[in-house]
Amino acid sequence: MREILIVEDSDNDAALVRRALDFLSVANPVRHISAGEEALRFLKTAAETSAVAPPVPSILFLDLVLPRMSGIQILEQIANQPVFAQTLRIVLTNLSDKETIKRAYSLGAQSFLIKPVQTAELRELIQSFPGYWSFNVEFFSDETRRGPRIPSN
Repeated sequence: MREILIVEDSDNDAALVRRALDFLSVANPVRHISAGEEALRFLKTAAETSAVAPPVPSILFLDLVLPRMSGIQILEQIANQPVFAQTLRIVLTNLSDKETIKRAYSLGAQSFLIKPVQTAELRELIQSFPGYWSFNVEFFSDETRRGPRIPSN
């Protein structure tokens, strides 16, 4: 099971994402890094050691406004690296201007969520990108055939 990385300088916003993931029974391990430079170091190390160590995160929740290094700068650094080709990149931000959105998508972001993240929006994201997530589920005969149940609010 591959890791989810939340790069978010606000502990409250990161906690909201974690709570929503927990509520939706997401089982992937979650790592939170609050600074852009630290996150880039982590991602570079993960890329360099992916053949012998745990793989790069399968999901990256990335705030665009971070101290010292922006989320856009992180996207620029990982955009053309093949090791990150299968990483789902989800931008989290309070920004909503069209140029920022266009730039994030041009650098490989697959989704753009305005903070605070709502459970319903995350549920839609999970349904749109089903192969990235693992779930804690109790399997009963009907659910086994249908797959995991994603709770509604």
